[in-house]
Amino acid sequence: MIWRTALSVTWRGGRAMVVRNVVVALAAAAVTLVACVATSTVIMVHGVNERAAARAFQPAEPGETADLSTDVTYDSIRGEQIFVHYWRVETDGVTIPGVPTDATVGDWFVSPELQQRIGLDPLLAGRFPGARILGDEGIGSADELVAYRMVGPDVDLRWGLKNVAGSEHIGLDAGVAVVDVVIGGMGLVVVFGAGLLRAALGPVSTGLRRRLALLHALGASRAVRELVAAAGIALSAAPAAAAAALGWYVVAPTLQAVPLVGQRVLPGDLGMPAWAAASAAAAVVVLAVAVGATRGYSHVGSRPTSRIPQPPTRWRLAPLAASVGLIAYSVTQTGEAGVRLFVSGVFAASVGLIIALPVLMDSLGAALARGGSVIGLLAGRRLSWDAGRSARPLTALASLAVIVPVAASYVAVARSGDPAPPPSTISTIIVNGDLEPETRRSLQDAAGGVFVDVYRIDGAMKPTTGAEPMRVARPTLVWVADCDSLSVHVPLESCASDGITVAPRASPTFARFDAGTTTAPERGHLDHRLFITRDGYRAEMVLRSYAVNSDGDMSVFSSADNQHSESRSVPWIISAIQLGTAGAFTALVLSVVTSASRSTETRVRLFAVGAQALTMRRLAASESAIAVAAVGLGGVAVGTVGAVAYALVDGARATNFWPSLVIAASVLAAAAVSAAASALYVSGSSLRRWQYDDWPTLSKSA
Repeated sequence: MIWRTALSVTWRGGRAMVVRNVVVALAAAAVTLVACVATSTVIMVHGVNERAAARAFQPAEPGETADLSTDVTYDSIRGEQIFVHYWRVETDGVTIPGVPTDATVGDWFVSPELQQRIGLDPLLAGRFPGARILGDEGIGSADELVAYRMVGPDVDLRWGLKNVAGSEHIGLDAGVAVVDVVIGGMGLVVVFGAGLLRAALGPVSTGLRRRLALLHALGASRAVRELVAAAGIALSAAPAAAAAALGWYVVAPTLQAVPLVGQRVLPGDLGMPAWAAASAAAAVVVLAVAVGATRGYSHVGSRPTSRIPQPPTRWRLAPLAASVGLIAYSVTQTGEAGVRLFVSGVFAASVGLIIALPVLMDSLGAALARGGSVIGLLAGRRLSWDAGRSARPLTALASLAVIVPVAASYVAVARSGDPAPPPSTISTIIVNGDLEPETRRSLQDAAGGVFVDVYRIDGAMKPTTGAEPMRVARPTLVWVADCDSLSVHVPLESCASDGITVAPRASPTFARFDAGTTTAPERGHLDHRLFITRDGYRAEMVLRSYAVNSDGDMSVFSSADNQHSESRSVPWIISAIQLGTAGAFTALVLSVVTSASRSTETRVRLFAVGAQALTMRRLAASESAIAVAAVGLGGVAVGTVGAVAYALVDGARATNFWPSLVIAASVLAAAAVSAAASALYVSGSSLRRWQYDDWPTLSKSA
């Protein structure tokens, strides 16, 4: 009975009812898709952790026979770290995840991402000659850079392992707590879903209230009416949610990257079991019903009231003023305390602006009403009449306009990194490890450069007076080179046994050293070597190729290792901002249209006393445009204050005003769209229908 009644009440209505149900269905589908992506992400992170744990083993106790021996060195390519692991199987039958059983000494195995880069760069292929791809069970995520090399008994490896799962991880992607991902995913789904569904369910008040009022007149109880309303929402949301969940269930296993984020995944990583997809769809339907239950259907059938709403008190401005003060105070602090105060102030400002919105609407309405325009007078009076209700649909926009400029500034800083060093024709690469004379000559020829030896002379103890302890003098670093070989790559002003002077344009390369000479110092010991070249990329590739194939006896360090690497969390933050922005602006448009439909009821009186439809449309458009522009630009102003404060807290960054300008332009565009939507909603036929249906009720309540 309930379901038949709900089906009749929900779908058997005019065009407005059909549009309402389509909007609810689309919102349910969008929220279900977000919920499914969040669920797949949780499953993906769990799979990454499982694979990472499977390729980590328990260390062997001292004196215990090891099943495996391993060592690790760190390589890099254009600033990205490569984990290079050397393995030796000590016990027959023990396997390494991802490595086939036919692996022999000297074999290389690399991750799919590294294999792809090897195929694009012949010089990189020299580092890992004949490399094969690791199996999926040995890979954490599709974009990690990992290389394995099988070595023989002549190579000294530092760690002995037992064939028992350990707690350490290999690579960068492991160790992310699944609980943290679950909390983040659920928070995003609830915030995004509740906001979007609440806005989508707004238009339900017009057509459904009339039908529920009829049930009330026929004697249906309040509980029955609420069940009918809930069942109607479920009938609208369930088919769309099920279709979205089914679509993701089919498509997800074939995806090669996380949507919006762009992070690469292994085939099937984003797949999810059927029960999980069904659960996500059911949860969204329950959320839609729960949000719809707050629409106030229990008041159906109650008598209208002429109670005048109370004007908002000015005390509502206090939280916003306090939050802006907190942001300003954070600028005066340094370190972690300043950052915490700043973040707290920004979130407090997003909430404080929402609390202050009724005051803003009331003041704006009063200012418009004092103008000489009839439309301004009507729009201002209507905004001031119930300022709280006028501001309610715009809360998402206000909060968004505050947070987005600050978040965008953070992302810009996170992606900018340290400034690039000034361009130079001379590159310096640090090399550690012993080199035979023949190997040294061959590397110089292949890499197109020259080795310079750096000697370290430790400082002597300096006695001090009083109770102060003795201090050690700073060590002296002296570089030693051959004049003829060095002059080919570095312009020299003078070169002799008592000192070497390089040209000014090359001096920054040697600025960190105390002296240069052609003779090794007597008391010094070799600390490391520099490779000087004019072709840094080729030299680095050649030296790193030799280093990784030396089984860890030699290491290479270049300026690329110090290059800024974007945090892997930044794309996730950006995708969350994109989802929040899309959801907030969609909710904004739906809320404005809903407000237009509700305000049409009160415009009936103007229509009845002779107001033309054109006047009504201009009034609707003015109300929507003014409210959206005022709230959005007010939020942008507060957000810009936060962005300026962020630049001051960071200390080394200029203020980035582009996010504020983009949001301001988007607000003006949203105001125009809202004005057009509100004006289109007011048609001659809708006004006549409203007048015919509601004028008797309005007359009785006048």
